Amino acid sequence: LPGRDAAELVRVIAAGAGWRGMVGGQMADLECEQIRASDLQNGKRAWARKRLEYVHTHKTAALIVASLEAGAVLARASKSQRAALREYGKDVGLAFQIADDVLDRVGDKAKLGKSGSDLANDKLTYPRLFGVEGSRAMARRYVERAHAALKPFGRRAAVLHELADYVVSRDR
Repeated sequence: LPGRDAAELVRVIAAGAGWRGMVGGQMADLECEQIRASDLQNGKRAWARKRLEYVHTHKTAALIVASLEAGAVLARASKSQRAALREYGKDVGLAFQIADDVLDRVGDKAKLGKSGSDLANDKLTYPRLFGVEGSRAMARRYVERAHAALKPFGRRAAVLHELADYVVSRDR
């Protein structure tokens, strides 16, 4: 791997994992633990949605984007291809997290291998803001956007299309 590509690979992974990515999202997630249901009834609903999207864009989605972009660096993808993969990764990451929040609320606890603790802990989640059905619809919209982002790749992106569909249809 040429030095320039290796440096770009390290930059991509560091951005996804560091303070601009997962670490920053985790910090924002910890701050969101201070938000309670009563806050949402006092006109902070729009703010809470933006904050929640920030958390998951910089946490879950950032790692997916970094994985996709690392592969793109190794494949020597063009700038436009990398941009399309970043958009796909962001949308799939948000869809995944919304689906995860829904599963925490209504999923089979035995299949999930974890208890539905978000509601018990009064955690800020998409179902708490938009309800289960509203959250499912939002996740599907993100998947549609992810599919659209892959258009430049044609059939070569079939596996990525399947992955996008899976994140909202999974039951664990």
